[in-house]
Amino acid sequence: METRVFGTQTNFNDIIVDGPWISYRAYDDINAAATAAAGKTLLIDSQVDITANTTIAATVNVVVLNGGSFNISGGVTLTILGSFDAGMYQVFSGTGSVSFWNNTFLDVVYPEWWGAVADNSTAGQGALINKAIASSTNTSEPLPENMYTQISVKLAPGTYIVGDETITLYNHTNLFADGFAMTKLKMAANSDKVCIATNDFVSLTGQNKWKRSEGVIDGFVLKGILIDGNKANQASGNGVSIYGKRYFIEDLVITDAKDVGFYSEAGTSLTGGDLHWQGMPEAIIKSIYIDDSGSHNFHYRGPHDGTVGKLFSKDAGADGVRIESGGAYKGTIDISFIHSYGCVGNGIYSNAWAKGDYWIGEANWGNGMIFETNWINVAVLEAYGNDRSGTSTYFDILVSANEAMFGQVQVNTQYAAAGGLKLAGSFAQIGEVHILATGTGITSKGVIIDSSGNTISGGYIKSYSGAGGIGLQTNPVTNGNYNDINLHISNCATLWNNAKQGQRNRWKIRLNAAAGQTAFSGFGPQADNSEHWEVTGYNTDTTSTVRSQNKGTATVPNGSTTVNVTHGLLSTPALEDVKITPTNNLGTATKFWVSAVAATTFTITVDADPGATTATFAWQAHL
Repeated sequence: METRVFGTQTNFNDIIVDGPWISYRAYDDINAAATAAAGKTLLIDSQVDITANTTIAATVNVVVLNGGSFNISGGVTLTILGSFDAGMYQVFSGTGSVSFWNNTFLDVVYPEWWGAVADNSTAGQGALINKAIASSTNTSEPLPENMYTQISVKLAPGTYIVGDETITLYNHTNLFADGFAMTKLKMAANSDKVCIATNDFVSLTGQNKWKRSEGVIDGFVLKGILIDGNKANQASGNGVSIYGKRYFIEDLVITDAKDVGFYSEAGTSLTGGDLHWQGMPEAIIKSIYIDDSGSHNFHYRGPHDGTVGKLFSKDAGADGVRIESGGAYKGTIDISFIHSYGCVGNGIYSNAWAKGDYWIGEANWGNGMIFETNWINVAVLEAYGNDRSGTSTYFDILVSANEAMFGQVQVNTQYAAAGGLKLAGSFAQIGEVHILATGTGITSKGVIIDSSGNTISGGYIKSYSGAGGIGLQTNPVTNGNYNDINLHISNCATLWNNAKQGQRNRWKIRLNAAAGQTAFSGFGPQADNSEHWEVTGYNTDTTSTVRSQNKGTATVPNGSTTVNVTHGLLSTPALEDVKITPTNNLGTATKFWVSAVAATTFTITVDADPGATTATFAWQAHL
């Protein structure tokens, strides 16, 4: 199918009444002219007044010359079923409507046919764009299951001043422009409206609807459009408001919306849904760019199982990306790439199941990312420079729900945030972490583990070196169990603080403290040997090792019955975890034992002065 757009000038001056071309002026009656033009081309070369419902058959090719037009009376519909050609000038006027619905010859209509102009000046373009959409779409609800349209509405390059009416999408509406951000829809001052919304959005929101028969819209397309919300001159209004499913969006740019930049919602269940593929939920957003909304930039509450290729979010007045599920909506989604930065709230917030490949939260005033639902699954998380106000309230990444899965977590703390990564939910599985502070004298914590069943398979924490800074803090509130953590920690005021004892944890920690730094503080493992600690490290200031297990030799000298042994462990071992073995005949002594086990030493005692031969021992101790 092809739409041919004529130029602004024509050389047709004569009235044509035979051959392949028929002039409307030869009949001055649209029905008679259309009948005569069956199998031919009908030239509209003057104004045609349509005062009653009129249908031009599919056998008639309609060409509207510059200066020709249809003036349609109120309450009247002109239906055109054949091919239709016109230039980028107005060819429809009046308060009546035009229908190309079920036209199998036409693939594109233009708002300019209704008088629209993309001149960045003339207001009232929303109503004209809506007329173009209405002509190409069956706006009745429900849409018949076996019917759809392939006719698109194409916007010209330039700026349309809209806001007189919200541009309304219906089933299978295709609204697009060529190129990237070459076509702008700018909200007129004081319009206080949503720029683009699905039909019946307001009445459907929060109602947990899913089916076409309930008014839910599907199958529509937005592509290549820039929306300017003109926030400074509005009291309210989203950029885009969707209640629908199975839609397609590509290269959509939204800037300066007064409220939410992009909002999408749908019901929670497929139960009793539409027939076959029409009941499928999956929306597809290939690329979307959102900037400087007054509230959230991207607020997603469905349809569930949607997909996004690339999502860029900058300078939101609230959260950059907000993904939610609730009783009446379900926002599960797969977003391959997110870069959310400079937002007043959180860079990324989710309380709905979500997955992705590479998510970045950068330089936000709240948390870089916060996850409050189970089963978040992202290959790479990268967060840096969040909590920009330095309140020590927010984290670069906060995981407060269970069973999160991350392949790699990268954090660069640049301000006095509460911490780099906090695991407050249980059973997180993380392949590798790279946690680094680059701000001056960072006093927060690199990683906080305050839950159970978490796994970090490898990585490092370093440079939380300001007064009170901690590389790894475990169990600050809870007594965590079954954690399996493997980390290298260096250059922090305190490298590891175990604030409470847990049970059945496995800690494989390598510590490298600089001068004046504390390698370990807090509680060692439970005395019941339910935990496995494999900890080694080095204190530069004391030139001594710190570890979870150690061994050595000791000698009770001639003239004494005791020797104090420095065990070099992180904390006080249990008495039964200190083992000594004689390595000579003990001289005149016959018995020996261990006593006075403390944080740094234990004592070996024999029952008599061993004499000149002394009493020598090999010892082992572990936590």
